[in-house]
Amino acid sequence: MHLNTKKYIAIFAFVVITVPICEAHTDSASWETTQPMTIGTVQVKPGSYQLKAYEDEDQLQVIQDGKVITSTVCYWEALPSRAASTEIKVDSNRVIKVQFKGRSEAIIFFGQ
Repeated sequence: MHLNTKKYIAIFAFVVITVPICEAHTDSASWETTQPMTIGTVQVKPGSYQLKAYEDEDQLQVIQDGKVITSTVCYWEALPSRAASTEIKVDSNRVIKVQFKGRSEAIIFFGQ
């Protein structure tokens, strides 16, 4: 019985330590558009969205009302310095860059 207790304590400690680390690598931004927009290869309708990216992945999730409505391929590009603010840059109804406050990389979309 003593061995099982140590095993469970070790598993619990591992979970407690690693969960905050995983969460620290997620970036998100609120975004609202009043007209149809293209993000990567996906077109979204006017509305309010949450854009979410995980540091080690090449996907940007587009979330509306708490549900992932689509994901699109992206890549991380180094910035000359850490971003002072979260910005979503748009050109001709296309999202071309998403930078997150405090990050030294920004999301760029393929084909841009």
